[in-house]
Amino acid sequence: MKRTTLKIFIILIFAFLCCRYFDFSTNEIINYSFILSASIDILAVALAVTAIFFTVIDRYKDKQEEPKPIERLCFPILKEMCENVLGILFTVILMVAISIFESLLVTFTFPTYMGKFSIPNFIYLAGFLFILLILFDITKSVLKLTSGLFISNSDTDSNNNDKYISFLKICKKLDAKHFNELLEYTKILVVKQTMEKDQKK
Repeated sequence: MKRTTLKIFIILIFAFLCCRYFDFSTNEIINYSFILSASIDILAVALAVTAIFFTVIDRYKDKQEEPKPIERLCFPILKEMCENVLGILFTVILMVAISIFESLLVTFTFPTYMGKFSIPNFIYLAGFLFILLILFDITKSVLKLTSGLFISNSDTDSNNNDKYISFLKICKKLDAKHFNELLEYTKILVVKQTMEKDQKK
């Protein structure tokens, strides 16, 4: 939360300084038409990416024996992605509101030390920078999610996982009595392994 607040504060300071020292009245980028259009496009892309990942993860879970680890891995990342999409939406709504009252806001006069500062330009620039920052966070979330789901750390880990899956499939064929016997024997093996490791030390 502190990092997010710091980022927003830096964006506001940067936007304020830009609007104070530069005149954006004829700028083709820092204007209502371009920024709102680009922001809506970014919002649409962010929504599409989030929806696609929900679908991919849902299908990925269906093919797994144990979906819980995948849920624990994906939930924080998807939650962050949804929050980012909401952040873009709220920023777009703010820009629309500012554009409605732009003709009134441009009539405000500021002291000479404020330079070329304009409220609409400040909101458009700060909002667009905020949306670009969110887009960067979404990109990082996508990379983190794909790395966690589809890229194994090593061939050894993959082989071990395959062995555990095969073992669990065999265990499911046991009835309650024989499963309990297997469980007790497994506990004995764990104790034996621990003792052997202690002896080596």
